[in-house]
Amino acid sequence: MDRIHYLIPLFLILTCFGPGFQTISIFTWIWFPLTLSYCRTVAILWFIPVYIANSIGTALAYLGSLNSDNTNWLPEYFLLSATFGFGMNILLCISLILDRLAQNVFKGWPRFFVFPCTWTALWLIFLYVSFLGDLTNYMQVFRYIFLGDNEMIQFASFAGLGGLNFILSWGGTTGAHMIEVWIKSNFGNALHILLYLEIDKA
Repeated sequence: MDRIHYLIPLFLILTCFGPGFQTISIFTWIWFPLTLSYCRTVAILWFIPVYIANSIGTALAYLGSLNSDNTNWLPEYFLLSATFGFGMNILLCISLILDRLAQNVFKGWPRFFVFPCTWTALWLIFLYVSFLGDLTNYMQVFRYIFLGDNEMIQFASFAGLGGLNFILSWGGTTGAHMIEVWIKSNFGNALHILLYLEIDKA
């Protein structure tokens, strides 16, 4: 169980290089299922290191975006990037906490939709309330990729930014479920034997 916490530094890397420094879009797709799978497994207190790691990664990402030419590293940029990072990830924590509750309350298909619905709703509210607009939105990562994708452009034409956010986050819940199924199918019997031995020793 302790080894799963090795994912925390990985979250920082995925967040930093997903939407920010040298944008690597696949990192964002990987980040969603890994984060959901981790937060569904660990104790709720481990959400704090996840929040900190993702906030630092997001801050570094925006710091790199604001200083794309690497010539203007103003102190104000550091403060602004930190504000973006730690402020935006409050929305992430709310979504993850509600998803964790959903896994304990619901059964079947509703468990798959709590996170994407919460994520999409919070980002849409933030989009229209914040003076920053979509500057802080994760879908910024895919702006240039989707630009040449006729299918995604067609989907965005009627679903908008919220629809793309929903697909992205829904892919995260689906990926987290696939990870859970894979772990149970490959390690389920071994975990059961270890649990039996521990009970037998007691």
